[in-house]
Amino acid sequence: GMSGERWPHERTLEGVHVLVVDNDADEREMLAFVFNVHGARVTAVGSAAEALAAARNGRPDVLVSDVLLPERDGYSLVRELRTWSPPDGGRIPAIAVTGCCQECDRTEAIDAGFQVHLGKPVPLETLLEVVAKLASVSRAGTWGADVEGRRPGQQRARKRSVPTSPRRCGNRSIAVPGQVKSGRE
Repeated sequence: GMSGERWPHERTLEGVHVLVVDNDADEREMLAFVFNVHGARVTAVGSAAEALAAARNGRPDVLVSDVLLPERDGYSLVRELRTWSPPDGGRIPAIAVTGCCQECDRTEAIDAGFQVHLGKPVPLETLLEVVAKLASVSRAGTWGADVEGRRPGQQRARKRSVPTSPRRCGNRSIAVPGQVKSGRE
């Protein structure tokens, strides 16, 4: 149970509109409940198609999406979102939630256009903190390298260069620190 002591009802997300995307209904309801308790308005949907419709109609401040979704995954969802103009919601900050916390997942998520990648089970304090931070950035319109983790414009250039497969967890050729040298020294 979520007792009052564990959940100080700080309304840290007062007025923030969060779009939650997860095909697991229990997970969706739990996240919606937690965000509501902290003052957020929540739209919770179960698929990428519903999420895109909700983003277009409701202009959320922050998107929290599971990566494994039916039909279209979370990477595909955010890639499409990032093709929209800013007034249409193309810059909504997005948090990827995945069952796998490996570096390859993080790389994939950031390349797709997510700002933050969190592995499951997500520590709720961390999630709330990240949502609050991204919401304030979203609302202030100060969208830059501090959140994106890269210089503005860099994403555009790289966007369509390499088709990526979203299911490549465990492919160790990706982002292995220290393996920069090729050849035998």
